[in-house]
Amino acid sequence: MDRLFDEAFRGTFARTPALSPTVGGNPVALRPSVDVSEGKKAYTIRAELPGIEPDDVSIEVEGNRLVIRAEKRQEQEEEDEGYHCIERSYGAMQRVLSLPDDADTEGIEARFKHGVLKLRIPKHAARAANVRTIEVQRG
Repeated sequence: MDRLFDEAFRGTFARTPALSPTVGGNPVALRPSVDVSEGKKAYTIRAELPGIEPDDVSIEVEGNRLVIRAEKRQEQEEEDEGYHCIERSYGAMQRVLSLPDDADTEGIEARFKHGVLKLRIPKHAARAANVRTIEVQRG
């Protein structure tokens, strides 16, 4: 859905990092960028959360969905010398990712450093090894 709106308004109302995201004066939830990789024993997810404090991040598992939420709060701004300009974005961020069947949700580890949230999601050894081939018969 985000991509659809981005493409529809590209060039006219394209999102830029310098503008606070609002629609009709109401704040819009931001979507942090993520990198997902798979190793032999675990999945790794890295989410960019610039300007966010670790205490303002929450991670939940809802069924087979991983929900990352964060909030960037606006600092007190002071008007000085007759002008006032705010170019930084503030608001709630959320990203929902579907987890694969072999993800061990009980063993998820999270680390936060320099604005990047790193999640390590181990794989269930039994489920990963539980693969069988079905023979296709003629007729």
